[in-house]
Amino acid sequence: GLSNRSMEDREDTIADQVRIQYQFGNYEEVVRLYGELKSPTFAETFCLGYAYLKGEETGKAIDAFQKVIQDPHAFMIKDKAEYYLALAYLQDGQIEPATTILERIHANNDHDYEDSLSNFYLWRLRLLKMKY
Repeated sequence: GLSNRSMEDREDTIADQVRIQYQFGNYEEVVRLYGELKSPTFAETFCLGYAYLKGEETGKAIDAFQKVIQDPHAFMIKDKAEYYLALAYLQDGQIEPATTILERIHANNDHDYEDSLSNFYLWRLRLLKMKY
């Protein structure tokens, strides 16, 4: 059988491929390769969430982004994952949780995505919320 070393090498290679295919926008390939990973890290899981978001598999995207946010090692991309989780909720028509996250981001000056949330955007979200 395969030695532990070559198993690890294979895992690393697949993980690299997940990230590369994500960069190239080959989202079906991201999902396929992710399925071959024994123990994916938050980095590959983020790529998976994004791939599902693009493929409009919104429930799966939400699960993936939540997993990233819950991973203590993912602090580097936690802000990014929160932002995309909110977008996934919006895509799913879940206005309440989306607004909660986006308003928290907007209130947090240290958040990476704070700048990209204008007051206008949040105002439109509140209007949406009233319609639902």
